[in-house]
Amino acid sequence: LRRVRRLAQSAAGIGAGGFSERLPVVGGDEFADLARTFNDLLSRLETAFRQQTRLVEQQRRFTADASHELKTPLTIIKGNTSFALAEGGEEATYRQSLQEIDRAADTMSHLVGDLLLLARSDEGQLGRGRVDLPLREILERSLAQATRKGTATPVRLASADADLRVMGNEAELISLFGNLLDNALRHTPSGGGVTLDAVQNGSQTVVTVADTGTGIAAKHLPHLGERFYRVDDARSRPDGGTGLGLSICRGIVEGHGGTITFQSQIGVGTTVLVTLPAT
Repeated sequence: LRRVRRLAQSAAGIGAGGFSERLPVVGGDEFADLARTFNDLLSRLETAFRQQTRLVEQQRRFTADASHELKTPLTIIKGNTSFALAEGGEEATYRQSLQEIDRAADTMSHLVGDLLLLARSDEGQLGRGRVDLPLREILERSLAQATRKGTATPVRLASADADLRVMGNEAELISLFGNLLDNALRHTPSGGGVTLDAVQNGSQTVVTVADTGTGIAAKHLPHLGERFYRVDDARSRPDGGTGLGLSICRGIVEGHGGTITFQSQIGVGTTVLVTLPAT
């Protein structure tokens, strides 16, 4: 029973979180099988522990980032209300303060809406209520939504076949392609252009959003879609957004059983490929 005692001592020496340790495996009998089984258990626990640690860290960072994003418009609102309530203000000054407050409230409303959508994504609620949809109509409505804000950059809807159809949630798909188009337009100068296209590739439909904008460095591409991730931290909020748009796009695509990939080159432009199951 000396080997059993060694196994027991080794197991007792494994502390909380010490899942990288393993029991000694000697010989090929039942005791060795027991040690291997215990080591397999430790491997599974180690994997689960690392995943849990990563999730906790992501949640902590997400909470900190969300708090920071909400703090800015709240500071603007508080500063302007304090200024407007001070004595001796003029009507023009009051009006300017109210405009600043209104813009800050819009920023908060948009951010809270994005956070709620991401919460639905975390709970696996995106992609529900899917129906058979004409893809070209979805793309046209997304295009109208993106260009309604006014832009000098031309956007072209290429040879998307009118017969292409996808199974999807209509509102979510319009939001998906609208966000991608808005992102492309925001980073493409007036002399460039944006192209929206869709083709069927076997059992999949591939939608492409390509721009001739500033492009993205290769080191940033693996991080696109991470929450609050900005390619350029120095960008202002009107130019850089909240850093949640691509996270929402990724959540919608994955909720529909698809994939999203990014290709880019500095000074040439960026291409986003969204692959969705075809009907």
